[in-house]
Amino acid sequence: MAQILVVDDDPATCRALAGLLRLEGHRADCARDGQEALRSLEERVPDLIVLDMMMPRVDGLTLLARIRADSRFAAVPVVIYTAVDDAHRREQARRLDAHSYVIKGAAWPALFERILCALAARFPDLPGTSGAGAGA
Repeated sequence: MAQILVVDDDPATCRALAGLLRLEGHRADCARDGQEALRSLEERVPDLIVLDMMMPRVDGLTLLARIRADSRFAAVPVVIYTAVDDAHRREQARRLDAHSYVIKGAAWPALFERILCALAARFPDLPGTSGAGAGA
C-alpha cells in the first residue's frame, strides 16, 4: 500500500488519521508542523501528503508552495484537511495543485475517498484504489 505523511499540529488529529490509515493497510507517519514535514521529506518521499493549513512556523500553504517548487516532491499528491473553510485559501491551494480540500469534521469515509482518489490518480495500479471517485 501507500506511504502517507500526515502533517498536523494537533497530536490527537495526527495520531487518529495515521491510525485510521494504518487500519486501511497504508504506512503513515506524522509531522507536527511544516518544518518537521520538510525534514521528513528529506528522509523519505511519501506517496501522498495529508496537510493541515493552520500550523505554527510553516503553515500549510507555505509548505505546499515549497513542495511544489521542489522537483523531488512536486508530483506528490496533497490532500488538504483543515478547519479553515475559506474560499480564498481554497483557491490558493487549488492554484498550488492541491488534489482535494476537505474540511475537518467531514466523516472519515469522505476524507478516505479523497485520499484513495489522489492515490489512484498517481498510481492507477495500486491495490485498493480502483473506482475511487473524483477530487474536489
